[in-house]
Amino acid sequence: MICIHCRKAELEAKIACVDGEVHEESYTVACEALVCPRCGYTTIGAGQMQEFMRLIADAYRLGHGLLTSTEIRTMRSALGWSQMELAARTGAEIASIKRWELGKIQDEAMDKLLRLFLDPSHAKQHAKAMGLAQRRLVRSELKSKERVS
Repeated sequence: MICIHCRKAELEAKIACVDGEVHEESYTVACEALVCPRCGYTTIGAGQMQEFMRLIADAYRLGHGLLTSTEIRTMRSALGWSQMELAARTGAEIASIKRWELGKIQDEAMDKLLRLFLDPSHAKQHAKAMGLAQRRLVRSELKSKERVS
């Protein structure tokens, strides 16, 4: 394919830094792209667009402290769960699990839920915090009963 910018060279498939935007925030990712060796024009081919979009979404996720598509897939696989099993455990739709692993960005609430099920250290911290909260609640209830008596 001839470069549409300079029209003097064939575009070459290379790994290149490509800019993209997610929720009005700009990110640059390294991915397979078509690059003009003459003028440097860079574009994403149709066959690479889905991967580019996943990489840009993951850059956004990293910037906002969310699990990336790779992290979700890797953690799920490490637990030996299928997408269907993760959906059943979390109550999320299997279509959502598939989309998150392909690059759709989960919201913060779903990210917290995913972490509870996929990240044992996160689940332990949550369980510890819940145990402390429950002890405070029991103490508060006992004090209330003592005041009533």
